[in-house]
Amino acid sequence: MDDATSKRLFTHPAMVRDLLAGPLLPRELVRDLDLGTLGKEPAAFVSDRNRQRYADMVWSVGYRERAEREPWERLFLLLEFQSRSDLAMPLRIMVYGGLLMQDLLRQRRGVGPNGELPVAMPVVVYDGETPWRGPVRLAEMGVRRFFAACCVVLDLKRIPAEHLTDGSALSLRIAIEQCGSLDELVALEARLSRLLARPAHQSLRRLFAQWIREARLPALDADPSERRLLEDEDMLARKAEIWSEEFRREGREEGHRELLRDLAELRFGEEAAPAVALIERIDDIERLRDAGRWVIECRDAGELRERLEAARWRKGSDI
Repeated sequence: MDDATSKRLFTHPAMVRDLLAGPLLPRELVRDLDLGTLGKEPAAFVSDRNRQRYADMVWSVGYRERAEREPWERLFLLLEFQSRSDLAMPLRIMVYGGLLMQDLLRQRRGVGPNGELPVAMPVVVYDGETPWRGPVRLAEMGVRRFFAACCVVLDLKRIPAEHLTDGSALSLRIAIEQCGSLDELVALEARLSRLLARPAHQSLRRLFAQWIREARLPALDADPSERRLLEDEDMLARKAEIWSEEFRREGREEGHRELLRDLAELRFGEEAAPAVALIERIDDIERLRDAGRWVIECRDAGELRERLEAARWRKGSDI
């Protein structure tokens, strides 16, 4: 892993939303999250002895109103990035988690009125050449008292393809990590370009382009003539800007509908058909933009269809 460029991808909230909404994490831990409340947290902790320690990255997110949770509750996501197995990883995670909880208690932030602590979920993003061989539970290190303490390891090079079918930016990032040829990379990059075509995704496009240029092309032994794919700023940004300009220049909704149709089908497969039928009947550009946001936010095709149906009646639309 090029730790720096790979880590930078996860500074973008869209990548973290994909992680929380996708199939890679335990559903019992990420159920009923309100992804609109996602926020980045400080990753520097000060111990009681004033020693500063750093985790790689910390995000937090609240829960939906209908969830059986207290209003103050948030999930804290501790991300660690590894290119090699670490035999002490569960212990490191326990230390970071404990320091995080100390900070929250000290600041009276994210805790209950009687000092109740939030849930912290550690995730190790790993893309080493060999499978992860380190422990994931403290019990595996002989620390039996803390048998329930564990971390989730996302072994990027070995995540099965059936878990990468939602068409999200995170799934495409993992597929690019796993691809073994330049042809595969070009095909995946084309899908990524379409997904990130909107101007709002410009910063994430540039992060992807930098990662592909610095980490994936060298790993595939691309020769100099092949590196022209990512010369200058980045090919993702250039292609997306061209498509966005074409949509604006044409002054038609059809380009947006086509993009949403492709995106919905990439994310949800055949189950997207009822929602796609509703998208086809939208004739207002602002409603198409709403629908585009929902395609990204919704966890499944059923939720997308429900939102489109609700908008149909709320706005008096004939979609």
